[in-house]
Amino acid sequence: MTEYHTVSLGKTISYKGYFDFARLWRVIREYMESRGYFYTEAQHNEIVKEKGKNIFIEVDVDRELTDYVKGRIKIECEVHNLVDVEVEIDGKKRLLNDAKVTIKFESYVLTDYEGRFDGMAYLFFIRTLLEKFVYERQINKFKHLTQQDHDALIKEIKAYLNLFNY
Repeated sequence: MTEYHTVSLGKTISYKGYFDFARLWRVIREYMESRGYFYTEAQHNEIVKEKGKNIFIEVDVDRELTDYVKGRIKIECEVHNLVDVEVEIDGKKRLLNDAKVTIKFESYVLTDYEGRFDGMAYLFFIRTLLEKFVYERQINKFKHLTQQDHDALIKEIKAYLNLFNY
């Protein structure tokens, strides 16, 4: 059974204003793929209303750190009242989106994600002892690496969204 070691919970970015939603997801995806993460979209819902679209996207990005340890960052994005707007920037008209965006982040380190030690009780016991006393230092190192990627992603998104502050 996969064991989840929590790295960070409850970090949130909120933004209201003009931005390009498609470009925002391209920034997230390209950034995570450049760091060696595998991108999996767990859920994607869109509801079209008179005021605009409401979108909910849940994404899991995984990175194999070893054949036993994996880093995971979970991203949940909620967009409310997304509408297309034409904005003039430096004399040129651009098509952007206007909405309220909330992005939540959680990050974990997963051990035994392939379930190799699930077959028998004594293997589970041995795995627990090894993780607690032998590999604790390495797991903490992997937590630190995942935390760095998590924080860098948040900075990247904030930097992108700040491009549209007028």
